[in-house]
Amino acid sequence: MTLPELFHEANKVGGLPKHLEEILDLLDTVLDRPIAYHRAFVDLTGSLSAAVLLSQAYYWQKRCKSEDGFWWKTQEDWKEETGHSRKELETARKACSDFLEHDRRGIPCRSFYRVNRNAIFLKLRELSEQTRLPESDKLECPKVTNQLVLNGQTNRSETTPETTPETTDRGGISNTQSSLPEEVQAWNAHEELPTVLVVSSKRLTQLRSRRKDPFFVANWKTAIDRICQSSFLTGQNDRGWKADFDFFLRPDAVAKIMEGKYDNRNGAASRPEIDYSKGF
Repeated sequence: MTLPELFHEANKVGGLPKHLEEILDLLDTVLDRPIAYHRAFVDLTGSLSAAVLLSQAYYWQKRCKSEDGFWWKTQEDWKEETGHSRKELETARKACSDFLEHDRRGIPCRSFYRVNRNAIFLKLRELSEQTRLPESDKLECPKVTNQLVLNGQTNRSETTPETTPETTDRGGISNTQSSLPEEVQAWNAHEELPTVLVVSSKRLTQLRSRRKDPFFVANWKTAIDRICQSSFLTGQNDRGWKADFDFFLRPDAVAKIMEGKYDNRNGAASRPEIDYSKGF
């Protein structure tokens, strides 16, 4: 039974509050099958909405009988199953692109999908290994977890022994810069860029992944300089958005910066297509 059918039944029996017990029994029936999602998919995609989509896709993939493993579903189907609007579905699909293949086929055109289980397995294994790296492979970072130093006051989520006195630099950030990853130190040296105040576990995980990319290793310093030179990336756009460190850590960010996607055009800021919904 759908919610419209429930409301119809409620009208038939007189609605609330006279027949409250009957209505609530019907409500329990309608809400008896919630949409579940796999928590690990949030880490894979970086999005709860995308995790819901990928979880539902994984459910259907296990029931697919086609030879090539593809199955089709309309936007209306997704709307009914997950509640995604057309825009939300497109955003979630982009976040799942490494794990959920999408193809358009036929007349009339239909959207076909196939879950890449190999990619999911490899990424989950990578994330699992990163959480138990040996000491020699860990990035250098402050011993205090999620430490902020604002107005000379240290806020810690866990207590560790202090070995050296700390002072504060621009924006109140800890002046123990030598303990920060060099990419963060270089980023914070530019006043036109948003200051990195927290080196979180998520950022460390992303930075480890980027350091495995030879192109990133060879070009990240130049990329930071080019961000500073880009009017678009420093806030001169229709939303006033500025590139932050999380944008810089995206898998394709340095490549796009070095390819000139965000360079100024004829003295004006370029206007590349950017999905502002991806967490920056």
